[in-house]
Amino acid sequence: MVELGKIQQSPAIVDTPAVRLHALLARADSLTLHTPHHRAELFARHAVTQAGGLRLTLPAAAGLARHLVDVGEVPARVEFAELGTGRTGDRVRARAALLGWLTPDALHGDDLVAHLDLASADLVDPDGAEEVDPDEFRAAAGCPPDPSGRYCT
Repeated sequence: MVELGKIQQSPAIVDTPAVRLHALLARADSLTLHTPHHRAELFARHAVTQAGGLRLTLPAAAGLARHLVDVGEVPARVEFAELGTGRTGDRVRARAALLGWLTPDALHGDDLVAHLDLASADLVDPDGAEEVDPDEFRAAAGCPPDPSGRYCT
């Protein structure tokens, strides 16, 4: 991009496990939330915050939401995957698990908004199996995607 005779460079594109995990989570339509006493399949009810946290929207009437409000914090595991379109072999292109503490944030109408404080994360994709540092994941969340779907530094 040229601006008044100056050349402005775009940020460098990087490919780290944290960036790949963030991109995978951003593309995920659904995820599975596990706590010690509940399991929930959530469809289009999650978002990565600008600070790199995971926000989950739970139906307030659900047992998990009621339990979370009662106890205030529970250990949780979030799992999600990206599937390929092929009909043969393993259709799973990538899968991930996030572990941490789930806490209630606010009640919005019929939904409870909760936040996962990430303690650890694992990613399995074509580049192999990687443990992702929570701080690196949070840092990757601050970098917007470019048109190719990759992330910058």
